[in-house]
Amino acid sequence: MWETLLWIVGILVVGSFLYGFAEGIPAARARVKAEKDHKALVHSIQTSVRDYLDLRKSLALPSVPFTITDDISNDLTESRFGGKAAWPKNIARPTARGNAPLCFLMQINLRDMPALDGFPNHGLLQFFFAADDLYGMTFPEGQSDGPTNKADILVMHHASTEDMEEWQLFGHRSETEMLDAPFLYDNWWTSGFQIVFDAARPMAPSIGDHRIWDKFWDLKKMFPSKKQFDNYADRWSKDDVHGPVIGGHPHFTQPDPRGHLPDYAVYSYSVLSIPTVSDKIMWGDCGTASFLIRPDALDKGRFDDILYNYDCF
Repeated sequence: MWETLLWIVGILVVGSFLYGFAEGIPAARARVKAEKDHKALVHSIQTSVRDYLDLRKSLALPSVPFTITDDISNDLTESRFGGKAAWPKNIARPTARGNAPLCFLMQINLRDMPALDGFPNHGLLQFFFAADDLYGMTFPEGQSDGPTNKADILVMHHASTEDMEEWQLFGHRSETEMLDAPFLYDNWWTSGFQIVFDAARPMAPSIGDHRIWDKFWDLKKMFPSKKQFDNYADRWSKDDVHGPVIGGHPHFTQPDPRGHLPDYAVYSYSVLSIPTVSDKIMWGDCGTASFLIRPDALDKGRFDDILYNYDCF
């Protein structure tokens, strides 16, 4: 009887082992497949990240970031944000094309700025915009959004800083009370702030750029979690230019309008991109404004053909 019981127990033990072994084979195969799939995903992500970063690097353009200080500007021809413009005595003052008057945004004394490929190295570069609800931007014909190169703005290069006079666009606060001007400080039409330039440096396009927008979001979908992707994306952008900048690429808070307006893709270089700056200027709801130019026009010193874009959150 004991022998029979031992045989039964042995059969049960062997059966259990064989059953467990049989059950374990699919699980083991699943683990092997999961490991292969994980390695393939990691390799695919690494390749896509490398391609994305290489593309951004290949599109980098020379730029000069700058800071708007809290120091009042008193020199007529120095680099200045806001306040009064310097204007040649022998040149007629321009007016806006629309109903809103022009506002003076800023001027750059190019002798004070680090040399930048394509830009003139002397004189004043000035920026004006119409004080309407879109800060001078107009829409393309048949479009409900997006910029045109017929916007009510003015970019002016004066080759010399000699024989200039002070141009005060507004004489009294009452003239500015009903204007849509984005300045955040009082007396912006009379008091300007000095500008400090950083060293020239390459500037890669932001994720809003039409050439990398889709690639960025496709890459984001590959990551297992948003948190993991955000950690990597923060590393990729930690050295980016985020503030006001001459040259380089435009900032965007919305997708690049050149993506759905391909005729404007030739405006590939930014003359000036200035986002919202604390205590100085706010474009709509924490937006940004950019003045774009064709490289061939920049080489010829032609600032009369500018693609102007303003957007906000």
